[in-house]
Amino acid sequence: FDFPVSFTMLSCRALIAIASILFDQGDTASAEAAEACYDEALEWMMASGYPPYRIGVQGMAACLQREDGAFAALTGGVKALLDPEDILAGGRYIARRRED
Repeated sequence: FDFPVSFTMLSCRALIAIASILFDQGDTASAEAAEACYDEALEWMMASGYPPYRIGVQGMAACLQREDGAFAALTGGVKALLDPEDILAGGRYIARRRED
């Protein structure tokens, strides 16, 4: 498969990398290799402290498993403030709040 990457400098301290994994969906081996590449790249980014600013549905669960840290606290707080009944996209972008 192809893995084109482009970089955009936002400032002297901020860089955005946009990566695409291009493959033939009809080729099972290619699809499996692309999925493995996606999973490994996402794991590396998250472990290195670079959470994605946009993510596909297939990667949300992996990101939501990492509920610790300032990012989770901030996004959870915003979600609680704007959607106190936890109605919008429940469990999709932010892990569901636990009932104590």
